[in-house]
Amino acid sequence: GFLKRRVRHIYTATNGKLGLELFKQYRPQIVITDINMPEMNGLEMAEIIRSAAPDIPIVVITAYNDQDYFIKAIELGIDKYILKPVETERLLNTLLDIVEKLNAKREIEMMRKHLEDSMRLQSVAQLTKGVAHNFNNILVGIMGYAGLMRMRLSEADWHGREEILKYIDTIERSADRASELTKRLMAFSGKTQLEKQDTSINEVVEQALELFTVPKDINLEISLSEGPLPIQVDRDKMAQVLVNMCINAIEAMPEGGAIKIETFQEESNGVIRITDTGIGMDEETVRRVFEPFFTTKGLATHLGLGLSTSNTTVKDHGGFIKVHSNLGHGSEFKIYLPLAKEKA
Repeated sequence: GFLKRRVRHIYTATNGKLGLELFKQYRPQIVITDINMPEMNGLEMAEIIRSAAPDIPIVVITAYNDQDYFIKAIELGIDKYILKPVETERLLNTLLDIVEKLNAKREIEMMRKHLEDSMRLQSVAQLTKGVAHNFNNILVGIMGYAGLMRMRLSEADWHGREEILKYIDTIERSADRASELTKRLMAFSGKTQLEKQDTSINEVVEQALELFTVPKDINLEISLSEGPLPIQVDRDKMAQVLVNMCINAIEAMPEGGAIKIETFQEESNGVIRITDTGIGMDEETVRRVFEPFFTTKGLATHLGLGLSTSNTTVKDHGGFIKVHSNLGHGSEFKIYLPLAKEKA
């Protein structure tokens, strides 16, 4: 009874076999078992659980002060062996101590993963910058030879010249666009300081859309404001924010779905709203979604470094983000950015 008042969920079983079934179904964070149980005793059940889930803490409570049982418990790696009669305060303190150690272990694991993610991002950024640089060199050659072709054709006088010149126009326009994209990729992967410039919210969205590919099973809808909604931001950094959020939205829809990106004005702010039809988040996840080390991996949605970085970037621009979500009903992220003073 006292445990039910202090834990979120508790599952009880009258024998070892039923306890094992409940464990497989609910995967609790801690297992508490008696040794003397029908059909399968507590240590037999603990041995199966330990082989399947080595990290799950197991507490054994027993009236048997038997050396063989105690040695068996040690061999299984039982976290705590408590003899009856059990004081409720002692059991509660034992559980709190286990939870504290478990949380510390998980925090270390999250920090390790965060470090790995950071190193991976740095490697990807370096690779992206190198690829963009080399690709830009290739484009220089394409544009150079296209220019030479144009010059030679302009000097000639023969049927079909104008049609060939139109083809060259297309080549040059495509190369210009590719060159602009490589410049953005290099800036995207290498800048740390904000370089704000006058732009509009719509231009930021359009730039972000060029930086990632939407899977075939995702329907992307864009609804941009008719007005310019001028803002002063680092376009590359803000585009990165949108890319991070769109990637998170895509990951929240493993079986496909829809993303909608809208821009509009709300009071003195320009707003970018990103909605998805994904798995959504519960209230606790929404509350902690921007924490750098927060994760509910294995319990709900894993929302890692990308959202934390995005929130920091938006704050650095004097803005903020609002989140609304419900489990099973998708998520909505609204990015608020102050409009340029003349507009505000």
